[in-house]
Amino acid sequence: PYGFHVGENERLDAVGNEQNPILFSAIDTVRGWSGIEFIDSGYDDLLDFCQIEYAKVYGQTLESQRGGAIYCYRSSPTIRNSTIINNYAILGGGIYCEEGSPTIENNYISLNRSHTGGGLYLYKSKFNQPFANNIVALNKASRSFGQGGGIWVGYSEMKFVNNIVYQNDAYAGGGLYFTSYGDSNNVDVLNTIIWNNDAEDGAEVLEHFCDRDPVLSYCCINLPLLPSGFVNGPGNIFNINPSFVDPDHSDFHLQLGSPCIDAGNPDPIYNDPEDPTNLGFALWPAMGTVRNDMGAYGGGGQTSIIYSFSAAAWYMISLPIFPQDSTVSTLFPTALNGTAYYWNNCTKTYDAVTK
Repeated sequence: PYGFHVGENERLDAVGNEQNPILFSAIDTVRGWSGIEFIDSGYDDLLDFCQIEYAKVYGQTLESQRGGAIYCYRSSPTIRNSTIINNYAILGGGIYCEEGSPTIENNYISLNRSHTGGGLYLYKSKFNQPFANNIVALNKASRSFGQGGGIWVGYSEMKFVNNIVYQNDAYAGGGLYFTSYGDSNNVDVLNTIIWNNDAEDGAEVLEHFCDRDPVLSYCCINLPLLPSGFVNGPGNIFNINPSFVDPDHSDFHLQLGSPCIDAGNPDPIYNDPEDPTNLGFALWPAMGTVRNDMGAYGGGGQTSIIYSFSAAAWYMISLPIFPQDSTVSTLFPTALNGTAYYWNNCTKTYDAVTK
């Protein structure tokens, strides 16, 4: 199947909005398509308000088995406000990152599958910005020795801030799996809800030969205590239900009375946005006072995350080429005056592709 390639000295700006997100999908959802790959492409690529779905990466070489929806190698795209759902790869069903510094924030990453790293596989990466305000839910790694149902992290430096890791599944490390085999690994997890994940070994979290034990602080976790290999920082809540509104229907807002409201790190740098009409109190979807709420709706970077889209689509799978850049003139050489159009099913009009 065809995919979308962004390489050195090339740039992809895929910017939708809440009403009209960009959909990357497959015409044949059984066969799928090969997803989006960033290789040596720098820091200026942007996926904002996109939905990426039905990518299936299962090539014969190791390089062609990584990153179902998004593959990043020595690249640092910004991926935000997007839904990454129903994708498959051997490593990193949703996202695979290696030797990069991506910004990944305000995304819904769900129902992706892999052998290892059901939702994400993060390898030898140094995140300059926190992995923040994401919901990683219902992803699955193989029960035959697969690791990291939600997220697999190896040899990386990063900070997880205000995320939800919910009901992911694997053989080892159902929610989060950390490893480095004595090499560099520097990970902090805070203001995060880790709940209802499952695995044969380490249902919620698992650490394996990290040179620096991961530190969990101000987290709500479905365990009586942290397993060996983790540092139990301040403010953790153990075995108390976070009280989501309706997780069975992907509504992970907190109910009134949730123990996670105003329970995140009290440092003002993590504060929730203030409601300008009710000073001292948080702006919805954060709740309570301006002190940080645990979960994806707390902190200054949160938005009310979109879960499903019914907007216009770019079906990258249908292109009979392997594009080397992302300009309209290259992808659509017959476009009049360099302008291509797509059918917007929401407005029932043909809209210009502005690239």
